[in-house]
Amino acid sequence: MTIQPKRYLHLADPLTELTRKERRTLLVVALVDIAVIKVGLVPTKIAALGIEFDKAGQQSLLTILALVTIYFLVAYVLYAISDFITWRRAILEETLAAYSLDAPGVPEPKEEIFSGPLGERSEAIWISRMNAYTRSFFLARPVSFARALFDFALPVLVGGYATYLLLRA
Repeated sequence: MTIQPKRYLHLADPLTELTRKERRTLLVVALVDIAVIKVGLVPTKIAALGIEFDKAGQQSLLTILALVTIYFLVAYVLYAISDFITWRRAILEETLAAYSLDAPGVPEPKEEIFSGPLGERSEAIWISRMNAYTRSFFLARPVSFARALFDFALPVLVGGYATYLLLRA
Protein backbone atom coordinates (compact mmCIF):
# COMPACT_ATOMS: atom_id res chain seq x y z
CA MET A 1 0.00 0.00 0.00
CA THR A 2 1.43 3.35 -1.00
CA ILE A 3 0.85 6.42 1.10
CA GLN A 4 -1.19 9.03 -0.78
CA PRO A 5 -2.25 12.57 0.10
CA LYS A 6 -4.73 12.77 2.98
CA ARG A 7 -7.80 13.42 0.89
CA TYR A 8 -7.25 10.12 -0.93
CA LEU A 9 -6.17 7.87 1.93
CA HIS A 10 -9.75 6.87 2.77
CA LEU A 11 -10.15 5.68 -0.79
CA ALA A 12 -6.71 4.08 -1.18
CA ASP A 13 -6.47 0.35 -1.76
CA PRO A 14 -6.15 -1.10 1.75
CA LEU A 15 -5.03 -4.56 0.64
CA THR A 16 -1.53 -5.59 -0.36
CA GLU A 17 -1.09 -7.88 -3.35
CA LEU A 18 -0.48 -10.90 -1.09
CA THR A 19 -3.68 -10.28 0.88
CA ARG A 20 -5.64 -9.75 -2.32
CA LYS A 21 -4.39 -13.15 -3.63
CA GLU A 22 -5.37 -14.85 -0.35
CA ARG A 23 -8.79 -13.16 -0.56
CA ARG A 24 -9.29 -14.38 -4.12
CA THR A 25 -8.27 -17.93 -3.22
CA LEU A 26 -10.53 -17.95 -0.16
CA LEU A 27 -13.51 -16.78 -2.19
CA VAL A 28 -12.91 -19.37 -4.94
CA VAL A 29 -12.52 -22.22 -2.43
CA ALA A 30 -15.58 -21.05 -0.48
CA LEU A 31 -17.72 -20.79 -3.61
CA VAL A 32 -16.67 -24.29 -4.70
CA ASP A 33 -17.56 -25.55 -1.21
CA ILE A 34 -20.97 -23.87 -1.33
CA ALA A 35 -21.63 -25.32 -4.79
CA VAL A 36 -20.61 -28.80 -3.58
CA ILE A 37 -23.08 -28.62 -0.70
CA LYS A 38 -25.99 -26.74 -2.30
CA VAL A 39 -25.93 -28.59 -5.64
CA GLY A 40 -24.89 -31.93 -4.19
CA LEU A 41 -21.66 -32.32 -6.14
CA VAL A 42 -20.04 -34.69 -3.65
CA PRO A 43 -18.42 -37.35 -5.83
CA THR A 44 -19.26 -41.01 -5.28
CA LYS A 45 -16.33 -42.21 -7.37
CA ILE A 46 -13.34 -40.95 -9.31
CA ALA A 47 -13.16 -43.24 -12.34
CA ALA A 48 -9.74 -42.03 -13.52
CA LEU A 49 -8.16 -43.16 -10.25
CA GLY A 50 -10.45 -46.12 -9.69
CA ILE A 51 -11.62 -44.74 -6.31
CA GLU A 52 -15.15 -45.19 -4.99
CA PHE A 53 -16.43 -43.27 -1.98
CA ASP A 54 -18.87 -44.73 0.47
CA LYS A 55 -20.83 -42.46 2.84
CA ALA A 56 -17.88 -42.24 5.29
CA GLY A 57 -15.51 -41.43 2.42
CA GLN A 58 -17.78 -38.64 1.24
CA GLN A 59 -17.91 -37.23 4.76
CA SER A 60 -14.11 -37.38 4.97
CA LEU A 61 -13.86 -35.50 1.67
CA LEU A 62 -16.17 -32.77 3.01
CA THR A 63 -14.06 -32.55 6.19
CA ILE A 64 -10.91 -32.12 4.08
CA LEU A 65 -12.64 -29.37 2.08
CA ALA A 66 -13.62 -27.69 5.36
CA LEU A 67 -10.02 -27.84 6.62
CA VAL A 68 -8.75 -26.30 3.38
CA THR A 69 -11.34 -23.53 3.67
CA ILE A 70 -10.40 -22.91 7.32
CA TYR A 71 -6.73 -22.66 6.32
CA PHE A 72 -7.43 -20.00 3.68
CA LEU A 73 -9.84 -18.22 6.02
CA VAL A 74 -7.23 -17.98 8.79
CA ALA A 75 -4.51 -16.93 6.33
CA TYR A 76 -6.72 -14.20 4.89
CA VAL A 77 -7.78 -12.93 8.33
CA LEU A 78 -4.16 -12.67 9.49
CA TYR A 79 -3.04 -10.78 6.38
CA ALA A 80 -6.17 -8.61 6.34
CA ILE A 81 -5.77 -7.55 9.98
CA SER A 82 -2.22 -6.43 9.23
CA ASP A 83 -3.32 -4.48 6.16
CA PHE A 84 -6.29 -2.96 7.97
CA ILE A 85 -4.11 -1.70 10.82
CA THR A 86 -1.56 -0.29 8.36
CA TRP A 87 -4.30 1.45 6.35
CA ARG A 88 -6.02 2.97 9.38
CA ARG A 89 -2.71 4.03 10.92
CA ALA A 90 -1.71 5.83 7.72
CA ILE A 91 -5.02 7.70 7.77
CA LEU A 92 -4.53 8.62 11.44
CA GLU A 93 -0.94 9.81 10.90
CA GLU A 94 -1.97 11.97 7.94
CA THR A 95 -4.88 13.42 9.92
CA LEU A 96 -2.64 14.25 12.89
CA ALA A 97 -0.06 15.81 10.59
CA ALA A 98 -2.73 17.97 8.95
CA TYR A 99 -3.76 19.38 12.33
CA SER A 100 -0.19 20.00 13.42
CA LEU A 101 0.72 23.68 13.71
CA ASP A 102 4.07 23.18 12.08
CA ALA A 103 2.93 20.84 9.29
CA PRO A 104 5.19 21.15 6.25
CA GLY A 105 3.59 22.57 3.13
CA VAL A 106 0.66 24.22 4.91
CA PRO A 107 0.54 27.85 3.69
CA GLU A 108 -0.44 30.70 5.95
CA PRO A 109 -3.85 32.18 5.11
CA LYS A 110 -3.59 35.31 2.98
CA GLU A 111 -6.08 38.06 3.67
CA GLU A 112 -5.17 40.08 0.57
CA ILE A 113 -6.94 37.66 -1.79
CA PHE A 114 -10.27 38.86 -0.41
CA SER A 115 -9.51 42.56 -0.67
CA GLY A 116 -9.90 44.89 -3.63
CA PRO A 117 -12.67 45.25 -6.19
CA LEU A 118 -13.00 41.49 -6.79
CA GLY A 119 -12.66 40.59 -3.11
CA GLU A 120 -16.25 39.51 -2.56
CA ARG A 121 -16.26 37.45 -5.76
CA SER A 122 -12.93 35.82 -4.81
CA GLU A 123 -14.30 34.96 -1.41
CA ALA A 124 -17.45 33.43 -2.96
CA ILE A 125 -15.35 31.33 -5.35
CA TRP A 126 -13.11 30.20 -2.51
CA ILE A 127 -16.11 29.26 -0.34
CA SER A 128 -17.68 27.39 -3.27
CA ARG A 129 -14.48 25.40 -3.85
CA MET A 130 -14.13 24.63 -0.14
CA ASN A 131 -17.75 23.42 0.00
CA ALA A 132 -17.15 21.12 -2.99
CA TYR A 133 -13.98 19.78 -1.38
CA THR A 134 -15.77 19.25 1.94
CA ARG A 135 -18.62 17.35 0.26
CA SER A 136 -16.19 15.07 -1.57
CA PHE A 137 -14.20 14.53 1.64
CA PHE A 138 -17.31 13.57 3.59
CA LEU A 139 -18.35 11.18 0.81
CA ALA A 140 -14.94 9.51 1.16
CA ARG A 141 -15.77 8.20 4.63
CA PRO A 142 -18.93 6.23 3.74
CA VAL A 143 -17.27 4.92 0.59
CA SER A 144 -14.25 3.95 2.65
CA PHE A 145 -16.50 2.13 5.14
CA ALA A 146 -18.32 0.27 2.35
CA ARG A 147 -15.02 -0.71 0.78
CA ALA A 148 -13.70 -1.95 4.12
CA LEU A 149 -16.80 -4.11 4.51
CA PHE A 150 -16.39 -5.44 0.98
CA ASP A 151 -12.63 -6.04 1.20
CA PHE A 152 -12.38 -7.26 4.79
CA ALA A 153 -15.74 -8.57 6.05
CA LEU A 154 -17.35 -10.16 2.99
CA PRO A 155 -14.63 -12.79 2.38
CA VAL A 156 -14.71 -13.76 6.06
CA LEU A 157 -18.50 -14.14 5.96
CA VAL A 158 -18.41 -16.21 2.75
CA GLY A 159 -15.58 -18.41 4.06
CA GLY A 160 -17.33 -18.86 7.40
CA TYR A 161 -20.60 -19.76 5.70
CA ALA A 162 -18.87 -22.33 3.46
CA THR A 163 -17.12 -23.87 6.46
CA TYR A 164 -20.41 -24.01 8.36
CA LEU A 165 -22.12 -25.78 5.46
CA LEU A 166 -19.30 -28.30 5.05
CA LEU A 167 -19.14 -29.16 8.75
CA ARG A 168 -22.92 -29.43 9.00
CA ALA A 169 -23.28 -31.70 5.94
